[in-house]
Amino acid sequence: MRKASVLRESSGIIVFIIAALLITFFSTNSYYLGIVGLCAISIILTLSLNMLFGLAGQISFGHAGFYALGAYISTIIESKFGISFEWSLIITLVLCFLLSWIIAFPILKLKDHYLGMATLAFGLLIFTISMQWVEVTGGPSGMPVLTPTIFGMDISTVFNEVILVATIVVFIFCTSIYHSKLGIALKAVAADENAAKAAGVDVVRYKTLIFSLSGAMAAFAGILYAHLYLFISPEAFSIHTSIMILTMVVIGGLGSNSGAVIGAIFITLLPEFIEGLDDMKTMIYGVALLIVLLFFPNGLVKIFHSFKPVKVRKVEKEIPHKNLSKTKSNASDLN
Repeated sequence: MRKASVLRESSGIIVFIIAALLITFFSTNSYYLGIVGLCAISIILTLSLNMLFGLAGQISFGHAGFYALGAYISTIIESKFGISFEWSLIITLVLCFLLSWIIAFPILKLKDHYLGMATLAFGLLIFTISMQWVEVTGGPSGMPVLTPTIFGMDISTVFNEVILVATIVVFIFCTSIYHSKLGIALKAVAADENAAKAAGVDVVRYKTLIFSLSGAMAAFAGILYAHLYLFISPEAFSIHTSIMILTMVVIGGLGSNSGAVIGAIFITLLPEFIEGLDDMKTMIYGVALLIVLLFFPNGLVKIFHSFKPVKVRKVEKEIPHKNLSKTKSNASDLN
């Protein structure tokens, strides 16, 4: 049953990668290639928040802040210090992970809407710095990004493929966490922190770890975004972006990696279908979210999961609590 659940969880990414590869290999239209790259980056962003909010139950309204940090730190390292892309990638991820770890200690003492407001303040702080620190970030005018190279080889012509590979790796990483002891611990924390503590879960350590991983993943998406478009400006990392990431998670299906893929693709492609209605975009996003919450409260992913083979449904009905004892035994070994 675990293999079946992993397969269903991977269905969204499999369909996307197949479609993306077809477009990448058979299309020379840079516009369509750009959309494929943006969809993949959106998937990584959504997976990062889904891991924090959907798995661990820790909401964030400021994920665009980590997204911006990845883009700006990697760009500044390369342009100001002459460091190559592969090293700036590693340095930026390490810095963003450590920064997320430091931020997590005070922020994760808060809960519910207080936590949401604290993360919102963080996102606004990073946005303000990117706007005001003109000498370093270029301010509202933005700054150019150097062409990505690996060991001296220009990879800009195949960067879409690089992003697709990165998306697959991130998806596999997130799926492995969901089915690991760490994932079990985080689900327990999301359900009831006090009960998790009583079961022997080190709540502070696990919450801090998942917050740091989530922040580093969002920063990774920012690095890819900067080197795909070769230009960054604060506008791409505003509070609107944080809300859009959260919307992707909820519309796709909170707590589902496959749902994160579906939600990211849906929200990224939606502007293509409402072209010419720029003044109404926010309203349309709101209506779309409202419709999903009313008619598909568990997200769009449940529509796809409803198409299960009859045999699978029958087995799931017969043994709904098959792994319950195993889950309980794992909880006692989390430390």
